Amino acid sequence: MEVQLLNKNYLNEIKDYLGDYQIDLPSIDCALQLSKSQLDKLNCWLTSHDELDPCCEINFFKTIKSVPFSHFIYFLLIKDFLKDVPVMDTKAQNKFLRAHMDRVNAFYRHNSEFISYILQEQSYMDPLYFTREATRNQATYSLYFLDPGFSTSHDTLLAKFKAFSLFKDYLENQSLDNQKQTRISTLRWTGQKVDLVELVYALHSCGVFNHGNASLKKIAEYLQCEFGCDLGDFYRSYSEIRFRKKSRTKFLDQLAITLQSKMELDDQ
Repeated sequence: MEVQLLNKNYLNEIKDYLGDYQIDLPSIDCALQLSKSQLDKLNCWLTSHDELDPCCEINFFKTIKSVPFSHFIYFLLIKDFLKDVPVMDTKAQNKFLRAHMDRVNAFYRHNSEFISYILQEQSYMDPLYFTREATRNQATYSLYFLDPGFSTSHDTLLAKFKAFSLFKDYLENQSLDNQKQTRISTLRWTGQKVDLVELVYALHSCGVFNHGNASLKKIAEYLQCEFGCDLGDFYRSYSEIRFRKKSRTKFLDQLAITLQSKMELDDQ
């Protein structure tokens, strides 16, 4: 379906926002706009493809719409969190974090049966959960406020589950940041700065942080902070690396050679 291409393009736009655990309110508003725009596009697509067979309809509401919908809810959760989080008092911050973690845990407990259904990749209830015809036959208070042409009985709950999963990771990251405020790193980068730049770009290219969603800038900021090394204009340093006449991955090559030598020595 061409609708899957729509989500692919959207994911390329939203990925840096998803990997940013230090996201600010203006960036959150941009992410919310992206998610809302994607939902509008999906709604338009569905309107023009109203006669879907049940399998396609289930796939749409279970796997396609839930992507931007969960992101929209996730960024709303962060926005509400940032508007009220205490600024200076560490104890108050920790208490505030615990309250929000309790909220996440309460959601998991209250919806444990449905969450188990999703995590086990079950499908026997999908015709009831993710088709509009089944939803029309259900008379509940919450369904009264949903768009009957763009909603099913459980697609919102699925999006909330995915959003709370992302929000849990966000809260855990904030907790770690609070711990870092009382901890001073004893590791210092004593190699050349350009070597660290090479490592930053390699780690970003491999997508080893946040499932490949961490931006280059965030990785660089993290390593600079942890290793007490100011990389300056690392974009310029990368350009100089690219134009090396010999090996462009000098430091990475050295790491591989050094490790191989150690392994050979240990094998003796």
